[in-house]
Amino acid sequence: MMKKLLLLAHILLAGSLAATSARASEQPADDHVPALEQGQAAFNTGNYGQAFSLWQTLATQGHSEAQVFVGLAYANGWGVDRDPRLAGVWYRKAAENGNPSGQFFLGLYYLSGDESRFAAGLAWLKRAAKNG
Repeated sequence: MMKKLLLLAHILLAGSLAATSARASEQPADDHVPALEQGQAAFNTGNYGQAFSLWQTLATQGHSEAQVFVGLAYANGWGVDRDPRLAGVWYRKAAENGNPSGQFFLGLYYLSGDESRFAAGLAWLKRAAKNG
């Protein structure tokens, strides 16, 4: 059941990447917007390697939206080898930077693991809900 929930969540977020890109383009003060949009365009055309490369650069600079996208790339094998552990690392970076999507995916990541992380997963999901 949890794997189906995670898959559905990834599909929903992947579908919302265009909306995220549109919101980002409304914020001209963000110097990272062109790279996010280029990553979105590459993703939409199936060029996951290029999308990952663009997002990875921003993610390592601390850009929380890019950190979520890098986490999703690792979770789904988009342009990189699938690696759930690295997905969790990037979700956590985004979550700690206050990104609600990062908080949501970190919560799901913890819930999909062993029972010892269940409480942490619920706490991150609650934080995500509170932050929008």
